[in-house]
Amino acid sequence: MDLFEVQEKQAPPVFQFATVAGVIPGEGIQLLFDGEETAGQKAYKCNTAVTFHQGDRVKICRDSGTYVVEYVVGVPAAE
Repeated sequence: MDLFEVQEKQAPPVFQFATVAGVIPGEGIQLLFDGEETAGQKAYKCNTAVTFHQGDRVKICRDSGTYVVEYVVGVPAAE
């Protein structure tokens, strides 16, 4: 096993899913990460083109030591 393979196995995933625990206007989104029982108090930045609501299942991406909420995932909206 070379050094690249070791680093690749140890690196956390660059994206994952979470649930919106709260939306704080002007600050960001509180998240309940998969596998955790309570949400943290930190407000994360998000895609401003999307309207997020408490309970939404979202894709998040790790970036520069924090997370960015990208978009809601689930069944398509009805027309």
